[in-house]
Amino acid sequence: KLVYDGEVRIFENPAALKRAFVVYETERAGSYIEAQEIAAQNALSLEHKAVVEDPAALFAGKGSYTASFKGYEPNRVELAVESDSAGLLVLTDVYYQGWRAFVNGEEAKVFRVNGLVRGVAVGKGKSTVVFSYFPLSFKVGLLISLSSVVICLFLFFGFKEKQRHGR
Repeated sequence: KLVYDGEVRIFENPAALKRAFVVYETERAGSYIEAQEIAAQNALSLEHKAVVEDPAALFAGKGSYTASFKGYEPNRVELAVESDSAGLLVLTDVYYQGWRAFVNGEEAKVFRVNGLVRGVAVGKGKSTVVFSYFPLSFKVGLLISLSSVVICLFLFFGFKEKQRHGR
C-alpha cells in the first residue's frame, strides 16, 4: 500500500515486525553470528520466538501482552508493558554495548536478541521498561575533557600569577 507519494514514494510493509513485542519462547545460539543465521531461517516466526546467546534469557511458554512507547529519544526509550506471564521484551533497535535497561526501576541485563537487536526480561504483570544509553567511552571522554579544562585553568592562572610576581 502506498502511504506517501511526493519527492519519494513510501510503501507500507504489513509484514514488518513491531518496534517492541514480547516473546515467550527463546532458542539458544553459541554466538551472535549463529543467532543471526537461526533467526534468518525462522524469519516468519520472529515475533513469537527469539534467538539469544545468554542462557539467562531462555524462556519456554506462552502468553499475551501489550507494549506501548511512553517516550523515544536517541539515548532513552521508555515502554509500558503488561504481560500475563514472564517473557522477553524485544526492542527492534540495534543492540550496542552501553545500553542499560531498568525494569520497574531495577537495573536489568540487556540481551542481544536474534544476533542484532536488544531485549530485556519482563515478569508477569505491569512493567515500566527504560533503556538508556550512557556508554563507558562517553564517561571516559567526559573525565578526560574535564581534567583538561582543570589543567588548562591551572596553567593559565598559574602563569598569570607568575607574571604578576615577576614584574
